Amino acid sequence: QLEAQRVHAVSGYKNFFTSGVSLPFGVLEDDLEPSQLSHAYGVRSTVIDGVDGGAVPESYPIQHQTTTDEDQIREQERRKIFEERELAKREEEEKRLEEERIARQIEEEELHKRDEADKRREEEQRKRIILEETIRMNKLVEARREEEKRRQIEEERLREEQRNRDEERRKFEEERRKREEEKKRRIEEQREKIERRIREEERRKAEDERIRREEVEKRLEEERRIREEERKKEEESIRREEEERIRQEEVDHTLHTHQCTHLHTARQKIKKERLEKERLKKIREEEEERKRRELEERIREDERKKLLEEQKKREEEVNNA
Repeated sequence: QLEAQRVHAVSGYKNFFTSGVSLPFGVLEDDLEPSQLSHAYGVRSTVIDGVDGGAVPESYPIQHQTTTDEDQIREQERRKIFEERELAKREEEEKRLEEERIARQIEEEELHKRDEADKRREEEQRKRIILEETIRMNKLVEARREEEKRRQIEEERLREEQRNRDEERRKFEEERRKREEEKKRRIEEQREKIERRIREEERRKAEDERIRREEVEKRLEEERRIREEERKKEEESIRREEEERIRQEEVDHTLHTHQCTHLHTARQKIKKERLEKERLKKIREEEEERKRRELEERIREDERKKLLEEQKKREEEVNNA
């Protein structure tokens, strides 16, 4: 800001001195209306020599001048003010241009510095990124190597475990096969032993059965022989008794013919007794035959039970084996 120019003259047909009152630079009193001039100087508006618009402080005397002097003074003041104004404008413009140049130079320097700083930062950023990327890539490569190494170690460990499992499985299968063969061999031996024992037992039982049947047959044959002998003895005894009785009856008939009727009755009685004896004999024979069949049936039932028990024992032995 330039210092305000001091005003010594007032616009109008009359001049007055305004010592100590200043207007801003470039502002002339001719450019102001009377009311604006009055407002600018802080004085009331008044009429000077019949001209409206003059602002004159009451404490300042008015110096009367001629119109020609006033115009010259005003023209000089105006030229001076114009010259000062132009000079001030040029100085202000030069100052502004210089300030703008300096500001542009400073701004360019700042921009250059910022560009340099940005370039340095970008270069540092690029170097840092390259370094970080290099470190990351190295870490990735190292991690891949470590991972590949771990993977190879893991694969080798898995292969070794698989080989061990295969070997254990092979040994287990071999042992199981041996156990199965040994078990089959023991089962076969046990089965053969059981079969031999069963065959021996069956042979022994068959022999015992044969001996028992022979004994039963012998006993039955002996019983039949005894019964036959008893029957023959009884028949012989009956025949002798009958002969003796007939002989005695004949003798008695000869001696006692009158006893014919009694003889016939005696004969009928003898015949009845003989028939009764034959019936009783037949009953005894049937009873003996029934007992014999019952005995044979009991023997067969006992044999069947024994065979069932032996078969059950053999099945239990085979199952246990």
